[in-house]
Amino acid sequence: MNAGQSLQSAGSGPAEQISFPAFLRDGFAGLATANPFLFVLISASLTALSHWNFLLFHGAIEGVAIVVGVMMCVVAWYSARFAANAGMVFAANGMFWVAMTDFLHVMAYKGMGVFQTEGANEATQLWLMGRFLQALALLLAPLAVVNRISRIQSFLMFGVLASGLWALSFSGLFPDAYREGSGLTVFKICSEYAVIVVLAVALALVWRRRAAVGLAVAPGLAMAIILSMAAEGMFTLYINVYGLSNIIGHLLKFAALWVLFHSVVKAGLLMPYHALLSEVAHRAQVEQDLRRSNADLEAFAHVASHDLREPLRNISGYVNLLERRYTARLDDDARQFIGFVRDGADRLDRLVSSLLNFSRATRQESRLRPVVLRDVVQEVVGDYASLLTLTGATVTMPEDGPVVLVDREMVGDVFQNMLSNAIKYAHPERRLVVTVRWRQAGGRLAVEVADNGVGIPEADQRRVFGMFQRVERGPLSGGSGIGLAVCRKVIEHHGGQIAVSGAEGGGAVFSFDLPLAPFSQG
Repeated sequence: MNAGQSLQSAGSGPAEQISFPAFLRDGFAGLATANPFLFVLISASLTALSHWNFLLFHGAIEGVAIVVGVMMCVVAWYSARFAANAGMVFAANGMFWVAMTDFLHVMAYKGMGVFQTEGANEATQLWLMGRFLQALALLLAPLAVVNRISRIQSFLMFGVLASGLWALSFSGLFPDAYREGSGLTVFKICSEYAVIVVLAVALALVWRRRAAVGLAVAPGLAMAIILSMAAEGMFTLYINVYGLSNIIGHLLKFAALWVLFHSVVKAGLLMPYHALLSEVAHRAQVEQDLRRSNADLEAFAHVASHDLREPLRNISGYVNLLERRYTARLDDDARQFIGFVRDGADRLDRLVSSLLNFSRATRQESRLRPVVLRDVVQEVVGDYASLLTLTGATVTMPEDGPVVLVDREMVGDVFQNMLSNAIKYAHPERRLVVTVRWRQAGGRLAVEVADNGVGIPEADQRRVFGMFQRVERGPLSGGSGIGLAVCRKVIEHHGGQIAVSGAEGGGAVFSFDLPLAPFSQG
């Protein structure tokens, strides 16, 4: 969940039901989470400093505010990729240019001696420009949530606006804001009240668009606006730039930036971080449930292996006993029926066995070891030696023995299925030849198992790797339709892919890849 989503505040209902007083109470309650102790400590230190040296106080409090404004922009800019609250990013971009304007204000302040200025007029003008920019940023932030103004667009917009205001000030075209001896001008006081009105409108917009802004950050944004309004009110009262109302105004302005910074950090860092932790916890729970399900499947596999196959063995055993003892008393129909029962029991036993193999290939944790692939193939060929001799089939493979990083038992099942299918679907008019070949391709070994059997029709070549997908290819087409699905699972378990194509002159070519052991990669 991100900052752009409507969240519920503690003790508040949904965004549509929360009252305005409750909304403001949430804003005040949010101050308790904005590191209030640190804020009070900084404010108290700066206030004490003001009684000793006002210029130092002014430079320090504005310096802290400038740093907070810049940090706000940096946090919002780099968190914008994973925090969807465009309004906070928009406001933070505006605060960066407010900070730059306040920096010029500090440099132009009476007594600093950085710019060649007469009195406090230029500094007061720059101060007023900063308040214009701040009010504009807070006013448009709720609208930016809906209109989705990009961070680059908003940054450039405020940059152009700030540069234009600076040019007006330094060229003497901006109206006077302060006159020595008489204090604030009517333009300055009216501008401060105008800023207060703009901030009031911004507060109303935050309230109206609280769901879009997000109830987790909207109260903080509202508090920043209220504190800014209070600060502007104080700035209409002083006559001397070193007066008490000016000090209080600066402290309120600092408080507004502090709360706004906390809202930006909350929207840009804390909420995505908490959402990430929640997602990690959820995934951990899912993995735990998956491990529990795998354990249940393991238990089921043992039950299926024993409780399902045991009755089949009994059926086959008693059918064979019945045939041996009473075959002389049975007619041809009865002996045929007994054959049907025995074949059905054998086929069901093979189906259960295939299902168990598929289950193991799906959930079994592989035991990856460096294995010489030629040894695995030779072992499978040895298991089929008698059948190969009986059918006159031959199996050829390269002399070299590449070392692959695989589960030997699982890969052995793949070659066993390949060889079994080749024998089962041998062409009746030619002697079966199975050719196993391999070659290195990057960090993997590309393997092909080709035969000259009846082949697989092109229309069926994609579906043969699915569960219970059988292709009738001759009188011996009696498989379970699971063998090639097991092969696919095993190869995918090793990070590879498997496919089948037609061989030149007839037959099928099964292609797949296996990971090479690190030391065998050339």
